[in-house]
Amino acid sequence: MSDAPVFDEFSTLPGHLFNSGKQALKFFGYFLNGNTQQLDWVKLKDAVDSRPDTDMVIEQYENNQLAQESTSLRTVAEKTAQFLGKVGSGSFDKDWLSDIIQAGFTRLEQKEDSGFAHYEKEGDKSAFTYRLVFEAPNPDIPSDFYALVVTHKLIADITEKSDWFGLGPDSTQNFSAEVNAMRLACNENFVAGPKPTCIPDWQDEITKDCQIELESRCIMKQNKYFPSCVPYSYEFHQGFPTPKHIY
Repeated sequence: MSDAPVFDEFSTLPGHLFNSGKQALKFFGYFLNGNTQQLDWVKLKDAVDSRPDTDMVIEQYENNQLAQESTSLRTVAEKTAQFLGKVGSGSFDKDWLSDIIQAGFTRLEQKEDSGFAHYEKEGDKSAFTYRLVFEAPNPDIPSDFYALVVTHKLIADITEKSDWFGLGPDSTQNFSAEVNAMRLACNENFVAGPKPTCIPDWQDEITKDCQIELESRCIMKQNKYFPSCVPYSYEFHQGFPTPKHIY
């Protein structure tokens, strides 16, 4: 499997945090399904939550839907930037975010070739999903930084893929969008490590070895960071065992 980045990275990290930022980018890429080109947000969350350290911690996750309307790409970018600015909690400039989103969707052919975007049909419509990671230092703690992981799915009444490649800032379509964003706090010690293999997923049976590993991680957290941490419990969802964090 290629180690090429699957997110378009935009970073303002200083030199001493550069490598940690690259490690975070690598880690996020572990959770892109190579077949569907969809980011598995559930597995990403579970993998971060089950880490035995606090070098990466989820601070916020939000989903935002933009209802279909006849509007310009520029307006979509501005609305998305407003949403991301709130999730980013002031760590990322909204004008900067808007410019980057707008530039990405006006260069979709390049972004697709780079592995940062993918095309799909949506009934009588079609869509492009653009994946981005923004990174910025924590101004109060020099050893820490923030990462904002984003998937931006833009849907339009466009039937031919090639027509997406001609969009400009003032292009007007019946656009709708779905934007997912997660803000994480990371520090200079973060290392991606190998791709996690023991990640809870309610559609998969958790093996005994995996359960032992999860309990071990939980014990480590209980002793060091999370006094209320207890091992995973099981509920049932549509007939499948559902592992749940209960700390």
